Amino acid sequence: MRIVLVYQHFSIGSAGSSKPYDLAKYLAGAGHEVTVISGRSSIAASAEVPAGLVARLRVDGFDILCLGVRYDQSMSKARRFWAFVAFTLLSMAVVCFLPKYDVLVASSTPLTVGLVGLVSRYVRRLPWVFELRDFWPESTYANQYLRSRTLFRVATFFEEWFYRQASAICAISQRMIDRLIERGFPPGKLHFIPTGVNISAHEVGRDEEFRKAHNLTGQWVAVYAGAHGRVNGLDYLIEAAECLKDDADIRIVLVGEGTEKARLVAEAQSRGLTPQPLLFLPAVPRGRVPGILKACDAALMINVDRPGMKDLMTNKFFDYLASARPIVVNLEAELTNWMRRSDCGLLADPKRPEDLARVLRELKANAAEAEQMGLRGRRLAEEQFDRAKLHKKWEDVLARAAAGKRAAVRAS
Repeated sequence: MRIVLVYQHFSIGSAGSSKPYDLAKYLAGAGHEVTVISGRSSIAASAEVPAGLVARLRVDGFDILCLGVRYDQSMSKARRFWAFVAFTLLSMAVVCFLPKYDVLVASSTPLTVGLVGLVSRYVRRLPWVFELRDFWPESTYANQYLRSRTLFRVATFFEEWFYRQASAICAISQRMIDRLIERGFPPGKLHFIPTGVNISAHEVGRDEEFRKAHNLTGQWVAVYAGAHGRVNGLDYLIEAAECLKDDADIRIVLVGEGTEKARLVAEAQSRGLTPQPLLFLPAVPRGRVPGILKACDAALMINVDRPGMKDLMTNKFFDYLASARPIVVNLEAELTNWMRRSDCGLLADPKRPEDLARVLRELKANAAEAEQMGLRGRRLAEEQFDRAKLHKKWEDVLARAAAGKRAAVRAS
């Protein structure tokens, strides 16, 4: 097949989700002709990108059309909105002039990328698949990022139009699938394909150098690896650390960057919580993450409980599972249900940070059971969330969408 993948945020070996790259590489390796349409910022962090409005790269057997649209989480809401719009408009134009392909995938967020799918459907007369990673505009309206009721209704009209016109919808959460069925969309076109994890990337040993470099030898370490933004609610860890001041051998290590990091570090320092029991570290290359996770004793999933979070199946969850470490979550969400069914972690009260301190002490005191939790999580990753299996499911969905178009052409 000739496949077009539209991902505004597409990275090659840098921080961020590796799933789009892994999917493109898998499809190219399976013999398909793959073209990725992406924004510039994520790729420029890890590869040389020629100047220009549309730059072409060749990576690992597939092409990338890198559009000259900058996007960064530090940008204002208005600038991020216009970055979404600019990427969408430029992608629509590019799709109009691409050589003929068999199927296109448009991945949301942003919701506006669905317009690229409509260009495929109505201008190119070719099928498209909508990947749903967030319920826009519902989540943005519920969280008051979008405040206009009129704009919400207009955006909802387009959202449902996209769902109707896509040949298939692939959602990263089963709860999203269930809600789409409740809204009247046919189950036959809905597919649950979570982000998953590259299991082979976690076939590494413990990164003992990480422990030595940060004076963690002999300490019991709970790690949070990921973004330090508002939605992550990492003040919860600062409050929990207050309860761990007298636990000399328990450390909470935060690895990553984000808009809230400077404030969090300043707050922790003002309370005398760094470097014990809290330790803030910069982001590391993606390739180091598996070894760091294995060098720690537990992994932390911390988020603010806000509208839309019940669908949560975040990238960190899958990495944590694959690392064979017990997971501690402070939010009731879909991932919590998976964790509870597999008995691979514990839930801390999201409104009581002191409960997190209790859970960490409990895991430290019960090392054998904590190890078994981690192993059960690893089995869950291998059985349900291995990207090698999920990519095959993607390939099957795309083949059916492309075959449906060919059948329609023959029938006409």
